[in-house]
Amino acid sequence: MDYIIQIIPIAFPILLGLGSLAGVLLIRQEVGIISSTLSCVVVFLIIHIMLSVTDTIKKIFGELVLFVLSRVMQLFIMAVGIKTIISGIVMVMQSIGG
Repeated sequence: MDYIIQIIPIAFPILLGLGSLAGVLLIRQEVGIISSTLSCVVVFLIIHIMLSVTDTIKKIFGELVLFVLSRVMQLFIMAVGIKTIISGIVMVMQSIGG
């Protein structure tokens, strides 16, 4: 059970959220499918390394710091999601208006 408590603050903000999906879609739109696929592979490798060393990260930072970092990451993900929603609304309004 302790293993799950260590992974959740790190894994939840990284693996889930609108920020991940929006990031992949924006990268694909701007630089193409090959670059976006390579960037996804690099990100997955970084996440794998981070999840592999969760015990060490917990020992270095402590539970409180990991909890605070997870909340900060969630705020960043929420901000990207809100930006994406606002951009979508602006695009729809522009297409309706002209």
